[in-house]
Order: sequence, then C-alpha cells, then structure tokens
Amino acid sequence: MEFKRKHTLLNKLIVVDGTGKCGKSLMLDILSCFQGVEKQEYNSFLEYIPLAYKYKKITKDMAIAILQTEIDTELYNNMIGRYTNTRLSDDTSVYRYHSPGKYLKRSLEEDGPIICEKVLAEKPIYICWSHDLINKSDIVFEAYGNKLEWIYINRRPIDIIYEWDKKQYSQRMSQDPTDMQYNLQYKNTTAPEIASGWEDEFLNISPHERTVKMIYTYFKLNRDALQKKKQYKNLHVFNFENLVTDPYREIERLKNITGNEILPAFDTILAKAKCPRILDKKTFLERESDVIKNISSRYADLLSEMHAMYEDINKLSAINSDSIETV
Repeated sequence: MEFKRKHTLLNKLIVVDGTGKCGKSLMLDILSCFQGVEKQEYNSFLEYIPLAYKYKKITKDMAIAILQTEIDTELYNNMIGRYTNTRLSDDTSVYRYHSPGKYLKRSLEEDGPIICEKVLAEKPIYICWSHDLINKSDIVFEAYGNKLEWIYINRRPIDIIYEWDKKQYSQRMSQDPTDMQYNLQYKNTTAPEIASGWEDEFLNISPHERTVKMIYTYFKLNRDALQKKKQYKNLHVFNFENLVTDPYREIERLKNITGNEILPAFDTILAKAKCPRILDKKTFLERESDVIKNISSRYADLLSEMHAMYEDINKLSAINSDSIETV
C-alpha cells in the first residue's frame, strides 16, 4: 500500500524559517503586503511530520501525503474564510492583516469545488512560519517541489539568546504543559528533542547555559543544512540586521520570490516596526555582557563559535542568481 495525493490545490507556499526570536514575524508582515499573498499562518504539522520522518516514525509516502493534504486543507479553509483567527494579539489574527474584510467576505461565499477555480484565477500565495525546520526539511522540499519558496532568517546569536532568557524558554521546555513541542523520554524524565545526545547536560546545567547550548545546537544543525542546500533555487537566506536597517533593498529580493508588487500597506508595516532603524552597538555590547556574566567559560566559548556560524550563514544570503533547481 502506498499513499499518494495526485491532485493538489496549492498554488505557492512560502515558508519563513529560523530559530525562535530571529525576526520571522517582521518578514511575514512584510510578505503579507505583496499582492496575492494571504495572511500569515502557523501550521504545526509542518514541523512535526518532518520530525517524525527524521526519526523513521512514519513512512515517506505517508509523510508526503500528509504534508500535501494538510496544506491544501489550510489553503481551502483560508479561501472560504473558515477558522479565521480574531484574537487581536496573535500574529495570525485577521486584524493584523491589511485587508481583514477579505476573509469575512469569503466566509459568506460559496464553498466546495468552485474553490479550485478561485485558486487558479487568484493564484494565492500561502505563507507560514516554522522553527528550525531547515535541519529536517528534505521531506518538505520533496513534498512541495517547485511550489515551495523557503526563506531562512539569520540573526546575531547574542540577540536571540538575550530574547530567550527574557522569555525563560529554557525553563519551560519539557516542564510547562503550555510548551507545545515533542519531547524525548530520558531515564525517569523528559528532555526536548534538540537535547538528543546531551540530555544529562541539559538537565543539570543552569537555565542560562541551557539556552546557550540549545541555540548553539540549532545554529550548527541549521548552518549545516543550509550549506547542503545552498544551490537550491527556492532557498533564500535573509539577515535580520539587513532587513531592519535597509528594508527597501530586501524588498527587491522579495519581489522576485513572490513575483508580485508591493502594496501601500508596506509603509505602515515599516512604521510600526520602526524601520529603517540603526542598530545600536552599545545595546549589543550590553546584551553580550548580560549573557556572559550568567554562564561559565565553557559556554562563553560557544558564543564565538556561534558568531562564526552566523557569518557562515550570512555568506549564503548572497547566493541566488547562479543557483539551480531543487527536487
């Protein structure tokens, strides 16, 4: 028996990926300002099916079938205004989108097979975000093929670590019932999947050191995965620092990715995000000092390694024009 989805609804999918607090939200806000782009979404299946496939908990045919069917389901629901999120503080809220009336109008219109015709006519671009999916993304690239565009956001590790410490992410992982991720059984407790192979260390170091080691591990896995795919035509690396200091330059790259023009709502998005902005070196040094004072020298050494990995990823942002097709 083999599972296969022969006919798909999806027109184009843009996945915005990166480590938590790298700036994906700003990129999604900007993308939503292009003609034909839907409001941003988060779809957990996009992270957990590749996770299951990575550990051989699901067959390849079933993984691809689920990825294709679920994204078609989400696009269909968008096209008929179903499950529209009205929670004001959510990134996926319809009220964060520049034209919320579009989804309210859709909820009153016809559903069913006519949606196929609407997708063909309107060519909607579905956008969503993920967390560190690039390091297990082979199955995603295969499932969506030339309908997929992948944007990876690279940000200075010190800023990410600082933001994680403020949110106390490392204290919550595998402990807080509202922390929605898959954990590994280890002895008589659990640890997050990112700690695979260093569970004892994860459980016994301080929260600050745990944050540093987790982000170091994400950077290494992501850097290696990005380098393996650096010639993929549909893989695009953006630096957060460039995005906030020179957004108009980055817009030209996004025009090529979406194939569409920017809408006037873009100016409002930039104003809310205080862009273009100057990145204050003093603030960065203060953050770096704040991180270092709470960790031992062993974990402080990882900071310089992370900076080197950040620069490695930074170099990939220039690779686009001479890239080749993926699957």
